[in-house]
Amino acid sequence: AGAIAPLVRLVRASVSADAQVHASDAIANLSANNPPAQNSIFAAGAIPLLLALLEVGKAQVSAANALAQLLSPGMGEEPEPPNILPANSVVQEAMAAEGGIAPLLNLLNGMNTAGQVHAAAALSNLARGNESTQNQIVKAGGIGPLLQMLPSRVTQAQAQAASALAQLARFNRENQDLIASAGGLPLLITLLATGNGLDVQAMAALAVTELCRSNVENQTAAAEHGSISSLVVQLRGGAPSQGAEAVKAEAAGAIWVLSQDHVENKVAIAGAGGISPTVNLLASGGIRAQAHAANALASLGFENIDNQEQITGLLVNMLGAGTPEAKSNAAASLWRLVQENPS
Repeated sequence: AGAIAPLVRLVRASVSADAQVHASDAIANLSANNPPAQNSIFAAGAIPLLLALLEVGKAQVSAANALAQLLSPGMGEEPEPPNILPANSVVQEAMAAEGGIAPLLNLLNGMNTAGQVHAAAALSNLARGNESTQNQIVKAGGIGPLLQMLPSRVTQAQAQAASALAQLARFNRENQDLIASAGGLPLLITLLATGNGLDVQAMAALAVTELCRSNVENQTAAAEHGSISSLVVQLRGGAPSQGAEAVKAEAAGAIWVLSQDHVENKVAIAGAGGISPTVNLLASGGIRAQAHAANALASLGFENIDNQEQITGLLVNMLGAGTPEAKSNAAASLWRLVQENPS
């Protein structure tokens, strides 16, 4: 902790640009997913100094990365969906109050791709779970440049832009509609295709989820733009890897949200073959994937007898031949299906 104050002093404008870069990089490394370090660095006065570096000069990119990491969520256990790990709310409020949104958007609109990536990451964390900052970013013109990043040839830019759009739309009906009306859904759905990077696919699926959550118009539009077939392909996946598992988890989340209280989408997902790979996630997925799959199956089966019959048959098979964990998950899903569809 004693090293933080001198480290922050190196960010000041009176020192060399190289020192500012190295100090900003060190702040980023120290604060990544580490709320105690974030709070100490914030208390030492780093926020206005880093924001000043965004304006111009060699340290712009490093400063943007440091700000993104100062906002990043901790490493705690993943909460039950749809909840997420929160960003650092103290830093969020301070960064917004210090006028941090405008210089981040300036960097987003610039020609430096690395700067765009880190600025989008900072905006994503700044908006994360915070309606006030979501609205401030949108009011300042944040949607347009993020959408312009989606067709980028740089996968990191695509993934971070999709992540930021997801956080702007999360539980924010007005922002959902603004992003959709600006053409966000077809751009994001294009990124669901398997030819894109795994991080891009996962963040695009997350963004589709957040744009469509409790939004019938966007649920319908997403289906009309071909999201369902792409999501089912994602669920089936390829060779196991951490990235592929993240894609499946977010695809299951999107299937859950697209089908929720939407009669036509329930039928379309079943018709596209989406039920079987969703059931399979109960046996093979991680915690987030299994939670999303369980919610998706409950949503697909709710008040849809054909889907209930298909889901029940697959779950019964899993009870007979699955691992102990799979059997437990299958039993829980069966019981939920019975409880939520008593007639």
